[in-house]
Amino acid sequence: MDTECSELTKVLSEVLSDAGEDPAGAGVYAVLLTQGPLESEAIAATLGTNADALAPVTSRLIELGLVRCDHVREELLVAVSLDAPINRIVAAAEASAATSIDRVSRMRASSSEAARLLRQVQSLSTEEPESQTLDSASEVVTFLHQMNAECTSEVLALVDHNPGPAALRQSRDQDLALLDKGVRVRSIYLSSARSQPELMAYLRWLEEHGAQVALAPVVPVRTLVFDNRTALVVRDPEDRSAGAVVVRSPGLVMALTWLFEFRWQQAEPLGAPTPPSDGPSAVELELLRHFAQGRKDAAIARRMDVSVRTVRRTVTQLSERLGVSSRFELGARAAEMGWISLHPTRTAHDPD
Repeated sequence: MDTECSELTKVLSEVLSDAGEDPAGAGVYAVLLTQGPLESEAIAATLGTNADALAPVTSRLIELGLVRCDHVREELLVAVSLDAPINRIVAAAEASAATSIDRVSRMRASSSEAARLLRQVQSLSTEEPESQTLDSASEVVTFLHQMNAECTSEVLALVDHNPGPAALRQSRDQDLALLDKGVRVRSIYLSSARSQPELMAYLRWLEEHGAQVALAPVVPVRTLVFDNRTALVVRDPEDRSAGAVVVRSPGLVMALTWLFEFRWQQAEPLGAPTPPSDGPSAVELELLRHFAQGRKDAAIARRMDVSVRTVRRTVTQLSERLGVSSRFELGARAAEMGWISLHPTRTAHDPD
């Protein structure tokens, strides 16, 4: 290990020792804090030992909340952000009658020094690039945990799909941690969430804990903005495993923030009455008009500023609503109901 990591390990050892824990865990925790998610074998190689010897140490670190397994690749170990778990350990020691005032004071001093050393180690790394590619779902999950830990003021979220029960369970602790520390959370979900009781229950739970939620018929590509400084955009809306792009360029982050605010003004609050279903929404009507003019999905998506997947999903929802099984039937049924005209209005100058 380099000098900075060794110093961090020493200070973390003091915190763990004073808390009555095995100081051997300090080395593992320090490596994960400074190098990011690693498998046990890689940690052991860094520390000059073997994975079997580290097994009980890492198990105890997980129990203490200092380390967790990656949500996607369980063989990866991930360090939990320094402040929260260390503060819990110090608070537990302080509450114990067996812990002297001197030991608590030493622990608080050591934890402050550990935080300072970690910031110093992080500052020695190269300056963060204006953009960064996350190549897998695992990297995205790890990055989101990091951003949620660092976020201090606001998170904006555009959610272009309806998360399933497993995803909601994984999100709950992270969302609650953000709200508990006073972060303002605003999210836009699809209006089709109203037809999914478990998702609606989760969105109401978010609002009960201080988040703001709105619904929209169409949501652009999945996007998150943290503290108006860092944004995450999925690389391929059709393939969640394709990873994401992290954007830090002030101009691009501002543009994504403005996109969110524009959509937020158009969206309806979660608690608004369910719109009547006897006619198409403005978005559905626009899609049907493009559809009647013979445009293909990709051309419609470009004109409506949404993904191809969103176009196809909206077509599917309309087909189910009107009880038809093909696009031809959908167009005919929409025309029959007076929603659109099937007479083409495109000109020779219309490239789409």
